[in-house]
Amino acid sequence: MAEKLTVIAGCMFAGKSTELVRLFDLNRHASLKGQAFKASIDQRYGKPDKIVVHPQSDNGFECHIELPATGLPIEKPEELFGFLKPDTKFVAVDEVQFFNENIVPVVKTLLAKNIQVIVAGLPTDFRGEPFGQMPVLLTLADQITRLQAICKFEQDGKICGRPATRTQRLINGQPANFDDPIILVGGEESYTARCPDHHFVPGKPRVLFQSTKSKRE
Repeated sequence: MAEKLTVIAGCMFAGKSTELVRLFDLNRHASLKGQAFKASIDQRYGKPDKIVVHPQSDNGFECHIELPATGLPIEKPEELFGFLKPDTKFVAVDEVQFFNENIVPVVKTLLAKNIQVIVAGLPTDFRGEPFGQMPVLLTLADQITRLQAICKFEQDGKICGRPATRTQRLINGQPANFDDPIILVGGEESYTARCPDHHFVPGKPRVLFQSTKSKRE
């Protein structure tokens, strides 16, 4: 039976890494040997060699869930093969949106070797545009888990609280401009989750479809 590709997608603070850790542990409890990798650019929380869940500061405490694994971290997706063990049955990749286009053939190669692949990442960047190779991986996925966060937009002392599907980058408390660099690794100090109504990107071009009616002679 061919192994499957599972893609976990959602905005920041939606629980993607938590879900990846959960699936990783489920496979380990099933006596399957796995390895986990992440993009080396992600060195948040002083844990460059761990998969770490965002601190849960809203609950009054910080919780860093770490997933130790052989081969963390990697800069290029093809470096994964240098760490791959012969008895590995599944591979987990966190923050997959940071990898270049080679992540797609790497995933296909793993699947061809009958190795299950679980990836987690942002489907869109802070501008609301497709992020990296996530759109391609979503089309290849056998199983997709879409997660939502809670919109943290605040007005008159009230939090929106609706389901959030967008990642809002904030610079000094204000939305980042559309022309700002796409990649800026950060956490709660730079990003928040927003619903579509409260996701605002200054300078973003408006693309509106205008139908043209043909004139009949």
